[in-house]
Amino acid sequence: MNVGKFHYVIYTVETEIRKNNLLALLDQFRSSFSTYLSQRSTESNEEFKSSLENFKTATDSCPSNNFTVSEQNILQQLKLNEMHGSELTGKGLYNKVLNALTINNVTLADALQQINEVYNNLSTFYSTIKRIDDSFTELQIEFDDMERNECEIGYLIPRDITDNTMKGLIHEFKSIDDFLTTIKEIVSEEASSTKIRTISNSEFQVFLESTPAVIGAVMLSVERVVALIRNIIETKKLYEEMKSKSIPAEITDPLKAYIDASVSEGINKLADQLVTENYKKGDAGRANELQVLLKRHLLYLADRIDKGATVEVRTHVETEGEQSEEQQQLTLQVENFRKLISESSTSPKNSLLLVASEDEKN
Repeated sequence: MNVGKFHYVIYTVETEIRKNNLLALLDQFRSSFSTYLSQRSTESNEEFKSSLENFKTATDSCPSNNFTVSEQNILQQLKLNEMHGSELTGKGLYNKVLNALTINNVTLADALQQINEVYNNLSTFYSTIKRIDDSFTELQIEFDDMERNECEIGYLIPRDITDNTMKGLIHEFKSIDDFLTTIKEIVSEEASSTKIRTISNSEFQVFLESTPAVIGAVMLSVERVVALIRNIIETKKLYEEMKSKSIPAEITDPLKAYIDASVSEGINKLADQLVTENYKKGDAGRANELQVLLKRHLLYLADRIDKGATVEVRTHVETEGEQSEEQQQLTLQVENFRKLISESSTSPKNSLLLVASEDEKN
């Protein structure tokens, strides 16, 4: 866990609980629920439903709902009385309350007791993270904020891919750097090694400086790669099952060839598209070389995502009223990509790639 990102997560969650009045709204809901249980009147029922809807609206607008993969992991690691941090704010908090109301074989009185426990946990959680944020701020502990219009790419490598060796880790970092260097040249930026913003000290995860043009190409690459994996995942399962049952090679080999051909065709089309649409220097020979390089890098990316690697993108643009047309386009692209990936269903072996935009600390 990176301490700067931990500080950012703590600050964001403390701020949204306070600004969205989650404690007060949950208190209002449990009070209206208690009133409904005692009166069972039409008026108390309407108040009960209205307070639940107000609570839902507040939790739906929490910035933590759009946390990146690494930020979600930090929140998930926080735990209080068997409740994870992800259940103590945002949509996770609302779902926890809703589950108390809808779970089978539970009386309404028991549901109210569970909701009271959630409220007490939220109250303790809020006071605890506020003390942490206040202490971190006073001690000037690192805070992973982003400057206006900054962009960041995060890449997490499962430990088993590297065999937990320096050689393996160096190979992975070099491979992702080579991929980004090629992307930079394609979008007409300097083909140099990517600068590191931060590194997680408990996981093999690196966060890299980037630009809108590079992020756009990376998002397209990841989106297409994830779609490609999703399209062939059932075929891969069938192939693995057939192999495990010692089905003859003359039957399994054509299936393996089909999988390889599908991946190769998808990668080739993506590489051709990225170079054709972005490389503007007019050097046909170099364009062909970049296509060859990019195909190799995309195959690497597909293999790593298939083995559980995660890629995340973070941006910080101007507020809506101050955005240029390009900034608005990037904001929309990031948001649509985040929704597309978060709604995609993938195999447990595959990664779930999330993208988020964030507001600055104010």
